[in-house]
Amino acid sequence: MKKLVYGFCGAVAGRYLLSLVMLSVLIECLIEVLGRHSFMSFLSNIASTPHIFLLNSLIVLCTFLPTLFAKRRAFALILTSVLWLGCGVANCVMMSLRGSPLTARDVLLLRDGLSIAAIYLSALQMILIGVTITAAIAGVIIAYLKLPKHSVKKGSRKAASIVAAAILAVTIKITVDVGGASEPNNTLESYEKLGFAYSFTRSVFSSGVRKPEEYSEAAVTKIMREITVESDVPEQRINVIFVQLESFFDPSEIKHLALSENPTPYFSSLKTAYPSGYLTVPVIGAGTVNTEFEVLTGLDLMHFGLGEYPYESILIEKTCESVAYNLRNLGYSAHAIHNHNRDFYARDVVYPNLGFERFIALEDMPNVQYTPTGWAKDEVLLDHILDSLELTDGLDFIFTVTAQGHGKYPEDFDALDFDVIENEEFEHINSGSFEYYLTQLSQTDSFIRNLLHTLEIYDEDVVTVLYGDHLPVLPITSDDLISGSLYMTEYVIWSNFGLDTADKNLDANELSAYVLSLLGLSEGVITKIHQYYENKDDRDEALRMIGYDMLYGERHYIRD
Repeated sequence: MKKLVYGFCGAVAGRYLLSLVMLSVLIECLIEVLGRHSFMSFLSNIASTPHIFLLNSLIVLCTFLPTLFAKRRAFALILTSVLWLGCGVANCVMMSLRGSPLTARDVLLLRDGLSIAAIYLSALQMILIGVTITAAIAGVIIAYLKLPKHSVKKGSRKAASIVAAAILAVTIKITVDVGGASEPNNTLESYEKLGFAYSFTRSVFSSGVRKPEEYSEAAVTKIMREITVESDVPEQRINVIFVQLESFFDPSEIKHLALSENPTPYFSSLKTAYPSGYLTVPVIGAGTVNTEFEVLTGLDLMHFGLGEYPYESILIEKTCESVAYNLRNLGYSAHAIHNHNRDFYARDVVYPNLGFERFIALEDMPNVQYTPTGWAKDEVLLDHILDSLELTDGLDFIFTVTAQGHGKYPEDFDALDFDVIENEEFEHINSGSFEYYLTQLSQTDSFIRNLLHTLEIYDEDVVTVLYGDHLPVLPITSDDLISGSLYMTEYVIWSNFGLDTADKNLDANELSAYVLSLLGLSEGVITKIHQYYENKDDRDEALRMIGYDMLYGERHYIRD
């Protein structure tokens, strides 16, 4: 009799488990269609990588397994489904607005996101989102209050435990195999290749620099001894200015694009007259501070967790070597300037931890003009850069971040100066939003021209590094670009004293060390690693080792 009862309970649990499998597959399908914005793209992905679809469905299924043991089974089922579908919809919206997917780190940035929501969303859209969220919460509450409890039989619990353990074991095994064999190089690639459920879950559990297997005081000491080379500080006194340009790139980089007028004539002329090249950045469409992080510290964002923003994690609580600290060691004053809110991405906390003595934010800037979408125009930065140079009698390092080119780009904008010549290859680009973007580019180009014309006659030597933080949120693909990559912007190194060097393509985390090398400087451990290990296969290993030691380890590099 006991065996019959256990058998019956197991059969009931089996039918419920089959329902969970079918629900998991359905939710996985909906999430991927939403994230890819295309049903055909979803089908193509399943056809090419069915094991990835299986893995993501299993991950969703694993989150449903606790309902096997829940007394409020129906409520738990509804709650879990709502959470997954909510994430899927949020990911769809994120991909549309900023071109990059939803990660667990975005929850930490919710306050920052809400502060600029009005720029991306219309009042009606915000109302609809609010109503939808309210309705979902109300529905979950009603489900909790109204749906009956479920009595879990002993036989069902035993059968469910065995099946759940088996599913978890299979999921973990496939996850390890997939992740170990094809770990993508960036967030967007991870979501495209390995799916939302896998990538989002990975972003929940991965953060910081993973401890190298060979990490030890001896391993750190070995690197420090290799890179410790005595060098003389040049007698020439040179001010250093970095200008990180929001969503800035030369539109002539788009193949076959014909415009009525070049919106960036000055920047285009700089590329031919001064050292320049492509700059590989870690983000697309958003995530400005992650490009900042690589440029300022020289560390590689790929060593951190998927979708992580070090500005919102480790740098809030710890200091980190940076070009600001390095130049301060040589007698420079370090200034940061940004025409946006002081606390956005926690810059008010992070900049001091990166060695900046002074931070001028939007709150400190009078007479600011704004774009139609509400971003501060870049021309306001000119006076603050010049004032920072005049503020001290010594040398200055000035790190400036612009904001004008930031999306969202309105579709109903009618540009007076820039028209996209009709071209069937670009029918997928909305002319209104693109022409709005070109207008902002043109005004930022004018700011660059005014800045460099002023610095050209400045009575001290100045080197100015100009670069784009990431490509804009526009429907362009890597095939549309001359560079062949959505992760490449451009940089120019301008000087008023005739800095002569060849063009070179760089990664964002190489830029500061490269500029310092051109000035004959090698201050800083990370700088020395980039300069000593240049073109060597073990540079990445050395960066990970020192990066871990600096931010998460015992800081052996200081005691060497």
